[in-house]
Amino acid sequence: MSEGGTTPRPAQWQVLLHTPGPRWDPARRAGEQPGIEQHYAFVAGLLERGLLVAAGPLRDVDGHGMTVTRFPSHDAAERAATREDQSVAGGLLAVRVRPWSVVMTVVPDAAAAEEAPAE
Repeated sequence: MSEGGTTPRPAQWQVLLHTPGPRWDPARRAGEQPGIEQHYAFVAGLLERGLLVAAGPLRDVDGHGMTVTRFPSHDAAERAATREDQSVAGGLLAVRVRPWSVVMTVVPDAAAAEEAPAE
């Protein structure tokens, strides 16, 4: 609770869940997929824009990964994930965008990031 006795509104982050798309070659590991560098470039761009919280592969299934972002809305995350990430646009990866209410975090300025202007 805040000093005024109210509970602060949770930060709203967007989670990008990546899975193999129709162009995924099951005979190759994730890092060997033609075009995977486009996905790495997309994630690096999120970092440069201050939108990236964390990203990486889910270790239990090859080709699956998660990216936690500070996009201001689900729609903004959906547009970026499907249009800017050329590995998704080209069919190497598929993405599902999930809104996430962050009620506890050690990441500084979680609430302030939500109030940042849209890009």
